[in-house]
Amino acid sequence: MSWDNIEIRVTNPGQTAFVIEADSWKLKKYKDPRRPREFDVDMSRSVPVKQFGLLEVLEGSDVIFRGIAEKYKINKTQKTIQAKGVEWLLFHRYTPMFNYCFTDLTMLEIFRDCWDSMYGIPGLLRVANSYCPTATPYTMYDAAKNIVKLIGAGSASRIGAADISMLTEELEQPLIRRAALADLQTYDQSVYQDATDLYVRYDGSSGGGAFANWFWYLNGGLMAENAFD
Repeated sequence: MSWDNIEIRVTNPGQTAFVIEADSWKLKKYKDPRRPREFDVDMSRSVPVKQFGLLEVLEGSDVIFRGIAEKYKINKTQKTIQAKGVEWLLFHRYTPMFNYCFTDLTMLEIFRDCWDSMYGIPGLLRVANSYCPTATPYTMYDAAKNIVKLIGAGSASRIGAADISMLTEELEQPLIRRAALADLQTYDQSVYQDATDLYVRYDGSSGGGAFANWFWYLNGGLMAENAFD
């Protein structure tokens, strides 16, 4: 593989992409599907590549590697970054078990990274990027209305202004953002968020609602779009 046609692009967390000059590099691929690709690159110590930065290796217009700077080594003059392919991140994602039973679904639709309005179900990559782990700590803000408070999930958190939805046994249902916390006293399938916390009312019924006794805050199901990608 010619050096003349290779470009290594780095995007540190919260920064814009830049191209680096490498002394040498090695791309490793494995037959074992459980082992992610690996990319080791040597460079001058002064090159500002940070841990968990995104590395993209391009051969012409083709991306031949996309991964995360997992760790690095430094000596007096040189820095070595050891990156793992983005597929490695999937080992750190929590997703519930799914059965896709629609006969007309394609593999692309099953693995899609967005919500499918036709079927009302998310693709597997969307779940991996968006699913809030089961047993996320919560406080019952208003037991009579089933309003749950997720402490620390406000707009200043990694969830930010992500669209919120609820994944039930049958479908993914988008929740509506409300302008005031008081609105949750009236409306089901709603959320309110301040800078610190997130408030969720899925079904305020105490006995007759379709999901009143589902207890999503114990069993899981909350989605924050791409908050964990």
